[in-house]
Amino acid sequence: MSNVIREAKKYYFSKRIEISKNKMKTIWDITRSLTGVKTKNEDVHQPNISGNTNYNLQTIPDSFNNYFLSMMGKNHSAFKKNNNFVDYLCLICNEPFPNIKYQYTSTKETEKIISSLKSKNSHGYDEISVNILKFSSPYISSPLSHFSKMLSSGIFPERLKYAVVKLILKNGDRSDVSNYRPISLLLAFSKVFEKVLYVQKYQHLINNNILVDEQFGFRPKSSIMTATFSLINEMIDAFNLKKKTVGYIFCDLRKAFDSVAHEILLLKLEFYGIRGKFNALIKSCLNNRYQRCQ
Repeated sequence: MSNVIREAKKYYFSKRIEISKNKMKTIWDITRSLTGVKTKNEDVHQPNISGNTNYNLQTIPDSFNNYFLSMMGKNHSAFKKNNNFVDYLCLICNEPFPNIKYQYTSTKETEKIISSLKSKNSHGYDEISVNILKFSSPYISSPLSHFSKMLSSGIFPERLKYAVVKLILKNGDRSDVSNYRPISLLLAFSKVFEKVLYVQKYQHLINNNILVDEQFGFRPKSSIMTATFSLINEMIDAFNLKKKTVGYIFCDLRKAFDSVAHEILLLKLEFYGIRGKFNALIKSCLNNRYQRCQ
């Protein structure tokens, strides 16, 4: 009987992982359930920002919000010191890249984009989750397809710029605000429109061979596993050729996404052909955003 129960559990967990859309999260959930480990979710009552711990429960969200905003502000000085990257790009590229050709999205394409979003019950300030959006997809895909017409205006809707920021402790002291990772809960409708922009930008990059083969992140059929395989394969080839030295440099960028300077990003996009209204739309999407910490 014990063997039957063991096999039944094995089949249940394997099936659960197989049908999951986020297999890594499902594996961790199963591991926690079997080991009895529970995720701690303690509130922070005394954040420490530059030695200041004089905060109360009403000002804690503001203190975290101000800290995260200050991290973004550090990019402006770096941008002024490193504004010659466009000249470097012009030297390594023989010809200018063509302008991006944006197209209006059909109802069918909009429905496909909605179905491609990760199923989640989390939601933004409007309390409409992706799961609700998917359930309503047959009825709202047609009006949502008009989102793509905003490409010709170059203006991102103001009401889609609101985010609710959740604080996730990475490690270390709970009173140290630098140990927290901000998770922005965006509107589900905003995700649809951003995916429309992503599809057209990505297609432009692929059609003009802008992305190098060594770019493994954020690409279909590519991941950390393919990057690791490529690294090991190159290492083995080097050993087989009896090279004297085989070396690699690994860089771990702290707060990598928070350190992206918008000015540099927009200039690089313009260099690669994402110009005019499309570039203005991305700039509008990045500027004058609103957030609140919870």
